[in-house]
Amino acid sequence: MRVWHLYPMPASNWSPGFKVLCTSICRMWRIGMVGRVRSLTIDGRIGVPTPLTDHLRMGGCDPQGHCITVNSRYLLKDGRPWLPVMGEFHFSRYPAELWEEELLKMKAAGIDIVATYIFWIHHEEVEGEWDWSGRRCLRDFAELCARNGLYLYPRIGPWAHGECRNGGFPDWLLRKCPVVRADDPTYLGYVERFYRQIYAQLEGLLFKDGGPVIGIQLENEYGHVGGVGHPEHILTLKTLAQRVGFDVPLYTVTGWGGAWVPEGEVLPVLGGYAAAPWTQHTEPLGPLPVYLFQSYANDPNIGGDLAVRNTRQIRFDPDLYPYLTCETGGGIQVTDHRRPLLSADDIAAVPLTQLGSGANLIGYYVFHGGTNPVGRLSTLQESRETGYPNDLPVLSYDFQAPLREYGQLHDSYRHLKLLHMFIRTFGEQLAPMETAFPDHLPDGPGDTEVLRLAARLSGNRGFLFVNNHQRHVEMPFNHDVAVDVALPGEDVHFPPFTVVPDAKSIWPFNLDLSGIRLVYAEAQPVCMIAVEGIPIYVFAATPGVPPVYAFDSAMVAAWSVRHESVHLDGTSLVIADIEPGVNVSYGLTAMDGTQVRILTLSDVEALNLWQGKVGAEDVLVLTEADMYCKGGALVFTARTPTVDFSI
Repeated sequence: MRVWHLYPMPASNWSPGFKVLCTSICRMWRIGMVGRVRSLTIDGRIGVPTPLTDHLRMGGCDPQGHCITVNSRYLLKDGRPWLPVMGEFHFSRYPAELWEEELLKMKAAGIDIVATYIFWIHHEEVEGEWDWSGRRCLRDFAELCARNGLYLYPRIGPWAHGECRNGGFPDWLLRKCPVVRADDPTYLGYVERFYRQIYAQLEGLLFKDGGPVIGIQLENEYGHVGGVGHPEHILTLKTLAQRVGFDVPLYTVTGWGGAWVPEGEVLPVLGGYAAAPWTQHTEPLGPLPVYLFQSYANDPNIGGDLAVRNTRQIRFDPDLYPYLTCETGGGIQVTDHRRPLLSADDIAAVPLTQLGSGANLIGYYVFHGGTNPVGRLSTLQESRETGYPNDLPVLSYDFQAPLREYGQLHDSYRHLKLLHMFIRTFGEQLAPMETAFPDHLPDGPGDTEVLRLAARLSGNRGFLFVNNHQRHVEMPFNHDVAVDVALPGEDVHFPPFTVVPDAKSIWPFNLDLSGIRLVYAEAQPVCMIAVEGIPIYVFAATPGVPPVYAFDSAMVAAWSVRHESVHLDGTSLVIADIEPGVNVSYGLTAMDGTQVRILTLSDVEALNLWQGKVGAEDVLVLTEADMYCKGGALVFTARTPTVDFSI
């Protein structure tokens, strides 16, 4: 055995080269390099806390007996864990005659809930003259959501922000109310009138009536951007909303940056953006932490331009509430002084890290861009002229969203669709799972040496999350990384792999595939479809990683492969040397005779995979065209005279 004696020398005597060498040696030691293999361990022998319920005064049922409830860890639908995806679309920023097509595009991307702001100034720009017509008709929008199987989540303010003039307040309100966003009687009188107008639009369309409205958000960034000394105001707004008729399963408030969250009365929802164009300078920004796996994400950058208090604290106990988001950046808006350009990876890596960190609702702001309406008295965008810190485009609210200003698809749309397929298929299993982190974590968002990992697990099963993307940072190839997950039963060992720059993926372990235990896979599960009674599990190859599957050999009676190699590794049946492709799949037979097929798509093919219905039959479609479903038919759009697709 060699014993190393390390003697310190004065820092002033260290040459720059020596510092770099020492740093490199320390990093190699810290991440456990053995030969060329770097070993990371995740201790999954953690207890999953019992969900708390009695403190949350929420939940509700529809006339058919379907119920939406919530506990301290996740949402429930009819008593089962529910992990939905929510996307924001501002109806008043889009032509009404095109709403349905855009909602169907959102549904095709895996959106379950449509969130929308109700901007007061869009509906009562002139005091007493209400406009709920055309693109401002909330009722028509809500009915379209219901008709197309989408829930609706109105953000009723009264203050919204949303890069709208005065944060959505009409000019006349600010002239008549010297005190706003507080329990001032004059202000509250106008707020109640506004809430009554919104309720009149949604009367009969609440969840309890069999309608799509499952909840409301009150105010926005309250106690962080305004409202510092008035924590009681959120309860006042909830009482007002209920008094005018809003009886819904869920009530939420934004929880980042120290916003007020009255315990048990509302759920805090969080967010995270790939850029911060509201920053009041034009210098380069450092790497943002939204690309790290972390226990509970409070993005202090959101609303930092308007913040009036320390934004790095939260005012609620995370153990009492599920980790839900409403402002996971679906893109970002540009300001006059900062105009960030986001890639698909910049956008898609954020919800993946949030999901791996424990998020049980992914809510995008925004999922669909739009165009500001033109007011009768002024333009309706945020501007410095109105006392706000940023100048925004007068008309365009493109936001670089998955669905852009005119309904065209951003490259991020396909990446997010792939993630949402996973959530829809495996969300019920994922929601109750606890998060565990590896023994070595990155030092911060600028650390490129330690691979970013997290696991969500319950008992012996779970999912490993991997992210190797950081905006404005050149991420390296992570060569020969081995991951061990310590479990209450038998540990899982992922064999060494290499993660290429910008790759991101989700790998399962001890996943039940219709009676056969998948010990691990170095490929991402996407969805399952039954064909002639045989379940087909679809996986996507991770860029740069050859797919490998290991099954519990005691549960496999037979297998049918073409060119793949098959060997036993202890008690695992390992299938490797797989060439990903839509025309190649292999079959397994369980001990009870159940047949299962595994299809591994290439990463490019997976982005072109769509779920749909032909009549009443579920189908998977592979096409480079854009697609959505309407009335039991598949609708394709493309820039070519012909469309190629396979079902």
